[in-house]
Amino acid sequence: MNEFLIRVKTDKTLQLILILFACIFIGFFFFFLRPIFFPKKAPQLPCYGQEITIWWPFNDFESRQFISEFEKFCVKFNIFEKDIREIENNLVGALAEGDYPNVIFIDNDSLLKLEKFLATPTPVAVDSLVAYYNQDVLNFLGISPPRTFDELKNFISKIKAYQNDFYAVGLGTVDITHRSEIIFSLLRVDENVSLAENLKNAIQTYLQFSDPNSEYFSYSLEAGNDLKNFASGRLAMYLGFYRDREEINKINPRLKYSINFSPLNTFPPKFKSYSKIYYLAPIKKGKNEVVDIFISWLVENNAQSLLENFDFVPILKNKDSNFLSDAQNKKIVLDSYNFFGETFSQFNKKVLSDNLDNILINQDELEKTINRLAGQLPRKK
Repeated sequence: MNEFLIRVKTDKTLQLILILFACIFIGFFFFFLRPIFFPKKAPQLPCYGQEITIWWPFNDFESRQFISEFEKFCVKFNIFEKDIREIENNLVGALAEGDYPNVIFIDNDSLLKLEKFLATPTPVAVDSLVAYYNQDVLNFLGISPPRTFDELKNFISKIKAYQNDFYAVGLGTVDITHRSEIIFSLLRVDENVSLAENLKNAIQTYLQFSDPNSEYFSYSLEAGNDLKNFASGRLAMYLGFYRDREEINKINPRLKYSINFSPLNTFPPKFKSYSKIYYLAPIKKGKNEVVDIFISWLVENNAQSLLENFDFVPILKNKDSNFLSDAQNKKIVLDSYNFFGETFSQFNKKVLSDNLDNILINQDELEKTINRLAGQLPRKK
């Protein structure tokens, strides 16, 4: 041993070898053994200790799976299932009583009515007026969905020859589910035409579809509700929103249908397609830092899955609709919104919806009524 120590002191080559081995050992310990004996402490998650109350049209049990991961930040969720109109009607009273939510799910129409109570909303989903087609009938007759007004006229003539008690297009009566939205979609994009004249033309175009003397006649005044007729297999084309699928499938789960762009347009386009935008909106009174963090987290992580689970069309971060369920139909909706979509938020829509049935029934005073409404229709800024 003494000889070895003497050699270490005098032999420079041995010294270098020992130093090299020492470096290798230290390196091995640092990279491989140190994490075992001295593990790094996991970063501590923030603990907010807050409750977030949500009003949205989603079932508590089903929707909670998409937000439960956020509970690791010491956040408790209180979820109340309410449809959008219920949220719109109940919020002001809830604020007055002090029993209000932190976050609500609303559409663009509700947003306009409630905006003074809301902080900055985040758009998360869209919908747009599209055409539903009875695919069995189209396949049997060997016809394709029409793309413009001109093609729609030919489509109607072919469907008329199909069979009695079967309708081509659900338009023109007071029984049409989305009659107000369709009228807005028939307003021509033309600054040189007055609003009164534009509205008159839109309503007259709409009425052609229930006029037996019109080449567009396709739906009698006694036909009834268009959605129910379509779901029961008595209507070739129904104009509705993607969200209508739920009711159609409930009435007739065996119906085979396809979705395409609304043909109420020309080429090049002179009309817009009525669209909706859905938002997650924090309440000003109940807003705190955690609410903003939660909404950002949800949008970044699970909003798309949540919305698809409840049959909404999510706004896509990566713009690739191929990853959506029911991708083909949802792409039609997204493209309709992106290329032709209009929310018509510049108008007071209630003015039209409250008066439309009277206009459609009492056509003798059409011009007089429209001139009166044209002054009330623009939304006051």
